[in-house]
Amino acid sequence: KTYNFNALADRHRIFLLSPSFKDCDYWEPEKWSGKLLQKAIRQLEECYNLQSQKVYFYGYSAGGQCTALFYQWMPQKVAACGIHACGVYPDKIKIAKAPFLITCGTEDKERFQISRHFIYRYREHGGLLLWMPDAESIEAVKMVENSRTVIIDASTAHRTNDNWVYGFAELSNQEDKIRNATRIANPGCHASGFVALVAPLVRCGIISADTVLSSYSLTGYSGGGKKMIAEYEADIMPEFFEAPRIYGLAQNHKHLPEMKKVCGLNNEPVFSPIVAPYYKGMTTVVFLPSNAIHGNIDDIKNIYKLLYTDGLVHFAENNDENGFLSASVFAGRDDMEVSVFGNSDRITLVARFDNLGKGASGSAIENMNIVLGLNKDTGLIIPKGEK
Repeated sequence: KTYNFNALADRHRIFLLSPSFKDCDYWEPEKWSGKLLQKAIRQLEECYNLQSQKVYFYGYSAGGQCTALFYQWMPQKVAACGIHACGVYPDKIKIAKAPFLITCGTEDKERFQISRHFIYRYREHGGLLLWMPDAESIEAVKMVENSRTVIIDASTAHRTNDNWVYGFAELSNQEDKIRNATRIANPGCHASGFVALVAPLVRCGIISADTVLSSYSLTGYSGGGKKMIAEYEADIMPEFFEAPRIYGLAQNHKHLPEMKKVCGLNNEPVFSPIVAPYYKGMTTVVFLPSNAIHGNIDDIKNIYKLLYTDGLVHFAENNDENGFLSASVFAGRDDMEVSVFGNSDRITLVARFDNLGKGASGSAIENMNIVLGLNKDTGLIIPKGEK
């Protein structure tokens, strides 16, 4: 009753099973508690003539340990897991198919770090965390019956919806909008780099809204989700996977609408996403001929210097690696670097970041921190000296 689980069960017509166990070994299901829990589920099914199906498993503290460990022990019986303040997770992840919702108080520092470490491991195994496809996201939002609940949607479903706030906090005045919002659309990975580079220049009049821009974005294969990860990590991989591959050939990539709208453009850019045979890390590039802008290369640099000052997005000069730019140098990080190359005739704008960090979950955590009144970088991975 304390957590209103009874009301939740009544509202959605579900059976709520809340077992109490006799000793501290209960959270290790292989010892005895797992079999006992399955027995209790079978008794419910027999008593109420229920069709056997997977369960939704929630646990707090040691109950969270039981939840995480039970799933690895008997994954075929679990539809999804919710865990709060857990201090023990499986040493080895054998399977990562069920979605997990994992929470932990920031003051609980030890378990916060333990939980974050598991999240990264589970995600790298293809696991689903705090994520729903577009159609499911739209339906899930409809289930929220009050306007006070804050929703951060990581799908594309609401990014161009005027009733939602776009969750790229580093744009001018955007952080205040996020702080006061209850509906926040988390940016797409490719769009994050494009928006960081283009939106300030349109706002300042360097780029006209009527300009048709040209851009490409290079990503590791984790950007393609579980299906693409499985393809690249299969025992036998097609030979042509060994080189970068262009996709979105019909110029209909799902991030194009938000690129246009958030940047204040009248036309979608000519955009080529590229996937390459490395796990994570992204570089987004926008090309500008001098006759397409109102200003020069130094004006662009100065705009970025003035806007991007808090570390989560920062401007850097002369940051190449001996004349090269690697797309993976920000892998495992939650910040973004923007830079400008070229000359007085032809200018190249570059954003480098992790497609799973500032391009996805890192941005979602940043938005959550803003709503909760925490420091924006709480729980995020940013190398010291670069904040």
